[in-house]
Amino acid sequence: TFNPSFRGTRIYLSSTTNMEPDKCVCGFSSIEGMALINVEGSGLIGVHGVAKRLFGTLESVGVNVVLISQASSEHSITFATVEENAKIAEEAIKEEFQKEL
Repeated sequence: TFNPSFRGTRIYLSSTTNMEPDKCVCGFSSIEGMALINVEGSGLIGVHGVAKRLFGTLESVGVNVVLISQASSEHSITFATVEENAKIAEEAIKEEFQKEL
C-alpha cells in the first residue's frame, strides 16, 4: 500500500499458518465509499469490443474506474468507482447496452 499506517490497512510479517512471508498474504487495505459494479451475461463471452464499449461509456460520462476485474470465462466484468458515481454508471451502461439487455 502507499500508506501502511492508514486506518483500514493491516500488514503482518507472517500468517498464523505459515511463517514464510513470501508464501502468505501478509497485508490488505480497504477504501471506504466505493461501489462495485458487475456487468455479466453469456453475451459477453468472446465478443470483440465489449470492454471498449463499457469503459468508453464510463469515460464519456465522467466515471472514474479505480479497479477492474474480469473472470477468465469472460462471463463478467466487475469494476469499482466512488459511490457517488454508481447511479450515473448504471444508467450509462443500461443505455449503451440496451439492445443486449
